[in-house]
Amino acid sequence: MKHSFATMLVIAVLLFPISVQAQTSDFGVSKGNSVIWDVEIGTNFTLWYTGGGYCAIENGSTMSFDVSEVNQEVFGILNIGNVTVPANDTAVALDLTLGIWPSWLTGLFVEVGQQNIHNLNESAYAAAERVSGNWMNGTITSRYENISVGEGLQECIVFDYQQDPPGTQITHLAYSLAFGVLVEANTSVTFGSTYKLVLSLRGDQGYPTVVDFSANLGRLIVFGGVVGGGLLAVIVIVYVQLSRKK
Repeated sequence: MKHSFATMLVIAVLLFPISVQAQTSDFGVSKGNSVIWDVEIGTNFTLWYTGGGYCAIENGSTMSFDVSEVNQEVFGILNIGNVTVPANDTAVALDLTLGIWPSWLTGLFVEVGQQNIHNLNESAYAAAERVSGNWMNGTITSRYENISVGEGLQECIVFDYQQDPPGTQITHLAYSLAFGVLVEANTSVTFGSTYKLVLSLRGDQGYPTVVDFSANLGRLIVFGGVVGGGLLAVIVIVYVQLSRKK
């Protein structure tokens, strides 16, 4: 009986880090969060997909998103320029051209966790692939980079996309690996007139900072789970051996 219990406990301990890692793979924001960006450059445009209507933006203003619900999508209230409108993040991405429009819509938030980021990266390249019928084909690159946010740094995945002519979209996006929040955006597209939006995450919102690529939250949790699980497994094995001697 002791042997069966010990075996089951050791298996559970070894699986513990896997379950912890899975819990880190989701959106990094939750209900009640309010995220603010500085609008460095913004041109007036119409919010069609969120239903916000005509939006007049001033350079040097702010944009915010108040999160009201998180499931397979992030929902909340978007505040930009003269517009305040309830929206989901996909509609925001369509209106603000945050992604490779309209097939790869990353928006204001992406899911965190190693597998989610891997999938995000693969889907970005697929959206820009030069294949027949893909009118959004173009050049895309991605990289990991530490970006200054306030007085600290955020470890980010960064995407740069330029649509092949005659297309006109040029988009730069950076997302925090720890929180999945948009850290930088510089996006533009021309249909008669040129739409341009340049955003940066405000640095006074209490986001923990990182100093190198090995220090993001998910990796620390997984590493702690592995070490703690290993130590517990050793304790169980020692206990069983001592029980045998008795």
